[in-house]
Amino acid sequence: MKKHQKHTNLVRRKNGNFAPNEIAVLGAKCGIISDLVQEVSESLSQYRLAYFDASHANDVAVNRLSDFTFHHQGNLSITTSEPINEYVQRIQFSQFDYVFINGNHYAGEKQIILLDPEKEASINKRIDQIFDVQFFVKLTDDIEPLNH
Repeated sequence: MKKHQKHTNLVRRKNGNFAPNEIAVLGAKCGIISDLVQEVSESLSQYRLAYFDASHANDVAVNRLSDFTFHHQGNLSITTSEPINEYVQRIQFSQFDYVFINGNHYAGEKQIILLDPEKEASINKRIDQIFDVQFFVKLTDDIEPLNH
């Protein structure tokens, strides 16, 4: 006899660290990562994309106010007094089809590894965050992925 059940068991939406569809790009200088994401996003303009990165600014004043500045063309600039919170970021990033993450600063559910000899130490430092590599990108011909 089948037990009566009032509601169907719903499957929870799969979510990454910050967004349902996210990929961390790591292993190169942050400027290279940012440029790569900008270039890739031009080919994916039919999708709603976001880029999540840490600020590289020095001497930043402490914010006492969260500031949301909108431009009539749709640009939004946000300065907030709140720290990063994965639950808040999940809500903010839920509107996007895909979120690229600077993996040098934040971990992502999936990874793209840029093989740059100058940043090998950065990869080794984050080796425990690397578990679902989508692909490697060689920045020079003379480098190969390490077997760990």
